[in-house]
Amino acid sequence: MFWEYSSFEWKMMLIEKRNWFLAFLALFFFAINYFGLNETSTDNLDTEKRDEAFRAGISVDLFSEEAKDLPEGEEIYQNLLSELSALNMQKYFATEDNHSEFIEQGRLINQLRLRNEELNYIGMYKSYIVPATDVQKDEAFLSYIEENQMPLIEEGYAASRYLIDTLTNISGLIFYVFIIVVTHRILIYERSHQTILRGLPISKTQKVHSKFLVYFISIVGLLALCFGLAFLVGALGDGTGDFRYPRLIYLNGEFQAISTTLYLTYLFLGLVVVTGVVVLLSILLNTFIPNGYATIFIAIGLYFTSALFSIIGLNQIPFQLFQFVDIERVLSGDVAIALGNSQLDFIRVLVILCVCMMILWGMIYLLQNRTYLRKKRSEAVA
Repeated sequence: MFWEYSSFEWKMMLIEKRNWFLAFLALFFFAINYFGLNETSTDNLDTEKRDEAFRAGISVDLFSEEAKDLPEGEEIYQNLLSELSALNMQKYFATEDNHSEFIEQGRLINQLRLRNEELNYIGMYKSYIVPATDVQKDEAFLSYIEENQMPLIEEGYAASRYLIDTLTNISGLIFYVFIIVVTHRILIYERSHQTILRGLPISKTQKVHSKFLVYFISIVGLLALCFGLAFLVGALGDGTGDFRYPRLIYLNGEFQAISTTLYLTYLFLGLVVVTGVVVLLSILLNTFIPNGYATIFIAIGLYFTSALFSIIGLNQIPFQLFQFVDIERVLSGDVAIALGNSQLDFIRVLVILCVCMMILWGMIYLLQNRTYLRKKRSEAVA
């Protein structure tokens, strides 16, 4: 009976024109977004090093004259000059695809930047200080390039880059709102549209379980379809790209460089887990609030509670759960840095989200069965 109900639920979901419109909108976004990103996303290793060299030059020009009179200040100033020279050399070696020289100059730059940190950046303009986290990222990138002998510059805006950029763009609020809009009447629809299956011998818990599976599988399937469409559009535009090219990820308390393939796998897996959490949240809100539009507004309001808690200094995990919805920021380490918790890497956040799913399911189960439980207690007392 469970599968019969699930099959009927699936058909009811497909009947709604709104769901088809949202699916078409998602597919259209993944297809058309390529042309916008292809025009604006020109960053590669060469442009990155040009920007770094430009900032290093400004840092030298703005260096405090008074600080030069101090031994530490003079050392930092000389380090900045050496860093500027090394960055200019890196620009040349990047265009020549000279791995060994590029890596040698990169490690020299990292040593100089770490030494400036030891000297407390005396005389440096704060806006042009390169933090230690950026040094860690650069070292991870250099190690990966050295071990795998990858091309230094990623040419063209191919499918590998487009997939990362477009999934990054939807991660967080956009994906969260999309799921809420799709599922905002997940329980309410059946109450307002009586069907022949209302009287089927199936428990409320089984109905909720069925609805969760139907919407979860549908959204994940649509995400996979969008993923495939984005790959096709990118491949037709500039080729498939190099899926071995390094991407930076925050894992085990440090920054690591992994292949594009593995990065996309992590990103997609994270979006799948987020889908499960948000669908369950929508079911829970529907249980309390018999109004679809109120469900949307309350869910969006809940998303911003983490930012409000941060403002008043509550950065503990229970107050910051909605930050974990943005999987891209979790992967990049931005969430761990923002919350000052080095343990919040991708794996631990996935575990936290899975625990949230179990808690949400437990709450839904209790609420859906509260009438039955009250009746059983009354019979026991009698």
